[in-house]
Amino acid sequence: MFSKASQRVDANMAEILANREAIKIFLALRWVRSHTLMVESNSSNVVSWIRNPKRAQWKHKRDLMILEGIKRRIGECSVRKINREANDIVDELAKSGMREEELLFICD
Repeated sequence: MFSKASQRVDANMAEILANREAIKIFLALRWVRSHTLMVESNSSNVVSWIRNPKRAQWKHKRDLMILEGIKRRIGECSVRKINREANDIVDELAKSGMREEELLFICD
């Protein structure tokens, strides 16, 4: 699980930026080549766009292409849609207004 404060953006962009940051963190880990990264999102749009950036809205394409470039540098990455209820902890952190300098990263 990953949570970080971000600038004020729409929900899709916030999800894209969170996924990009999580993938960058995974890229820096020593087991990046020996483990599969599983990205979970409660946004059907973002899951679809991460899988196929060409489907994204024009305003998100640049960020998704950056994410795609980062994704290519890791071994294997799977992206799946989860229900909003499964994302309760991260949503609560977002609603509580984590300060920008705070970062939460839980690896299970």
